[in-house]
Amino acid sequence: RVRMGEFSMRGLLMEPHDENSNDWTFTMPASDVTVTAEFEAIDYTVTITEAEHGSVTASKTTANYGEEITLTANSDPGYELVTLTVTTQAGEEIPVTDGSFTMPNDDVTVTAVFSAVDYTVTVNPVTNGTVTADKTTANYGDTVTLTVTPDTGYVVESITVLDEDGSEITLSENSFTMPAANVVVLVCFRLAPYTVTVAPAEHGSVTAMPVAANVGDAITLTVTP
Repeated sequence: RVRMGEFSMRGLLMEPHDENSNDWTFTMPASDVTVTAEFEAIDYTVTITEAEHGSVTASKTTANYGEEITLTANSDPGYELVTLTVTTQAGEEIPVTDGSFTMPNDDVTVTAVFSAVDYTVTVNPVTNGTVTADKTTANYGDTVTLTVTPDTGYVVESITVLDEDGSEITLSENSFTMPAANVVVLVCFRLAPYTVTVAPAEHGSVTAMPVAANVGDAITLTVTP
């Protein structure tokens, strides 16, 4: 689409009859005339609506009909682009393909919608105890709490939370803040060390072997009167 730039006749500029009309008028002189018209492309605007949890930029803020506009969407950590819509002032939706669209003969508005990514919390299988997480999926910034219960005779040796890159996530009292990535929880249990204490006895002695043992170990007592 183009608009009238100017009409001229023998170098003399003419004014439009009506600014809202394409009709131009002049008074015919007593001679032949040559009418020359010049047209110019209309600059249409590309307006980006401010989005939550991300931003969008356009390769051009003004463009002519038929030009290609490339949009670049940048999401905040933990968010992803859901929809990218381009509409004209008349309400017509313009197709967007691979982040680009062809400029129509109208101003356009670009609207982006971002949503939180659901990341997974995977607890690796364990032996000699149980581990549960209060969330199996979580969004970036959520607090995830682990419940770790050793079997009888066992204690917790280590609790580790790793993201997809193998980076360790900080734990505080068995809770952690969800990163912008899937995580895996690794828990190890070990046998609990118990001690055997023999109380002093009158008129004899008792000894125990061993004096440190795990659940299920056999303890031998030697009693001497």
